[in-house]
Amino acid sequence: MNQVRQLLHSALLAALVMIPAAAGAELTVYTDRAAWEAAVPTGIEIEDFESDPMGTYTTPYTTGNDLYLTGVHASITIQITDQTSINGTHALHYRDFGNQLCWDLPELSANAFGFDYDTDMNDWELRVGDATLTLPAGTTGFVGVVDDARTYPRFVTTCDAYVQGGLSVDNVSVAGVFFGDYRVTADPAVWWSQISDPIVHEDFESDPLGTYTTPYTTGNDLYLTGVQGPITIQITDLTSLNTTHALHYRDFGNQLYWEMPYFGCQGFCFDYDTDFNDWELIYEDYTVVLPRNTTGFVGFITPSAAYHMFITTCDAYTQGGLSVDELWFAPQPSAARETTWGAVKALY
Repeated sequence: MNQVRQLLHSALLAALVMIPAAAGAELTVYTDRAAWEAAVPTGIEIEDFESDPMGTYTTPYTTGNDLYLTGVHASITIQITDQTSINGTHALHYRDFGNQLCWDLPELSANAFGFDYDTDMNDWELRVGDATLTLPAGTTGFVGVVDDARTYPRFVTTCDAYVQGGLSVDNVSVAGVFFGDYRVTADPAVWWSQISDPIVHEDFESDPLGTYTTPYTTGNDLYLTGVQGPITIQITDLTSLNTTHALHYRDFGNQLYWEMPYFGCQGFCFDYDTDFNDWELIYEDYTVVLPRNTTGFVGFITPSAAYHMFITTCDAYTQGGLSVDELWFAPQPSAARETTWGAVKALY
């Protein structure tokens, strides 16, 4: 069966992997909050800073609703104040001088977020991934973004002007992750509430501790291989997830391909622990960023999906690695288990 899988591997990857991670991505920008909210089909969480006491703080700083703020180049002084031009309630105000304030989103990452803002006499910049958006000088307004193919774990606001009055920000709004009718969640309870009868549970307990090279089939028949070449993986009980067996590996852009043993998919999920780099989970044409330095959960809910494989990858030059455990996969109710004959038929 593994020989057939290896033959099929190239054909399947042509449909799934050889598209760049950002292919088809389109960052749509909104300047009207109502229009942005109408474009977002899932729940919105808002940081309005009302639970943050008014005062002056220095970064790193975590807000009451778990936005994590850091200065990219140096620590930044921020204020929680009700003296802005936005709405008279608590807001965040700061001056930047090119230091770049980095806003890490709570939990996982998001493909839709926005905020109300008030700028001084300077243009300010909002940086989302590789995109740079201008927040015009002397403006009280709203900016929101939606990406149809990729999530972002953070954004940056900055201005390098020598003289500044500062930027005020309020009502930072983060939507649940959606790609069409696909959903992504960092909450196990949400995933389980949408999934019926998971069949495959891989906790790696039946895999002996040790070091292996892909292609590799786990004890519960997950098939792992490297897209760009063989990858060294470890089955270990020394991860930050728990004290049981887990899979750990370093990627260096080779892309670890995970193939599940049933055709059709209504959802999959796993626990993960990242190193000091952002990692990517690629499913079909969609990329979910697993944020750096995070022990968490990610679940895909895919009611209309056909693919039963995904990719994890990171192209950083220096890596500690990614750990994965407690992977659950729920096929479509009519899905057939992949066999040698079934795999061959799937090509026609």
